Amino acid sequence: MDVQKLNEYRDRLNLIQKNFDVSLRQKELRELQVQSEQSGFWQQAQDAKKVMKRIADLEKEINDFKSLEKELADLGEMVSLSQSDRWVEDEIDKEFRNLEKKLD
Repeated sequence: MDVQKLNEYRDRLNLIQKNFDVSLRQKELRELQVQSEQSGFWQQAQDAKKVMKRIADLEKEINDFKSLEKELADLGEMVSLSQSDRWVEDEIDKEFRNLEKKLD
């Protein structure tokens, strides 16, 4: 049962990953960070604010996605441990519910 759920979540994350394109977002983030370090960046305050807002948004999106990846990997390890430990199984059920909320 847990392995089936885990595989379902992996499939969902893979679908999100295809649409999300983390490498493209990371590239855009690096470009905007370089732009924000240029002299005279703040001379156009409105444009600078928009760039800084986009940087913050990209950082959050990337961090949220990486957090999902890590949680899923950790959950995979827990599932393999759960075969012999009922406490771990209970923890996995909690983690599945948390992850499901984030993937929806």
